Amino acid sequence: MATFTYLNPTSSNVSTTPISESGLTRLSFSRNDRPIIYANYPEQIGVNGTGLALAEYNYCINRQTITAGEAQIFFSHWNRTGATLKYRVHIYNPSSSNATVTRTNCGFSSGWSDPGKTVRDFYTTNSTTISVPGTGSHSAWLTDEYSIASEQPFNGMIRFSANRSVIITLYAYQSASSIDGNEVVYPYS
Repeated sequence: MATFTYLNPTSSNVSTTPISESGLTRLSFSRNDRPIIYANYPEQIGVNGTGLALAEYNYCINRQTITAGEAQIFFSHWNRTGATLKYRVHIYNPSSSNATVTRTNCGFSSGWSDPGKTVRDFYTTNSTTISVPGTGSHSAWLTDEYSIASEQPFNGMIRFSANRSVIITLYAYQSASSIDGNEVVYPYS
């Protein structure tokens, strides 16, 4: 894996001189049609007693149906609840046949001390396969339960693939027993 250094611009290392393009390799990018679930609302969960997008109040952060194939998730929030917050990504299989979900990349971090941890972990985690039954509970967790101290930012990146359509739900909560699957997406205001 290549190493990288964060740019820390100061007056001594920032130049107004244009960079020469000679000797540089031009990169081209293409975007496939696979979905990205982006979750940043509410950005500050619980600030001033608002934005309480918690399962305890019958809310989830985001819920999307993903068709068979690859998808990615990015989330970024700040715990302003005044208490420890938990965050987790759930898989629901609406089919009567078993679903296989393979999480190929996963990174998470909270706090201010290591802003690159999420990206480093995303590219260095081991793949894991999750079987989601087509009968019975129809559900499983895509991630571990993340615990976020009060007044701390947190973010995560996840890449996964599924062999059939699944419903992905992002939950914030203080007690896992509050999650019953009937939560609604926190309304945008």
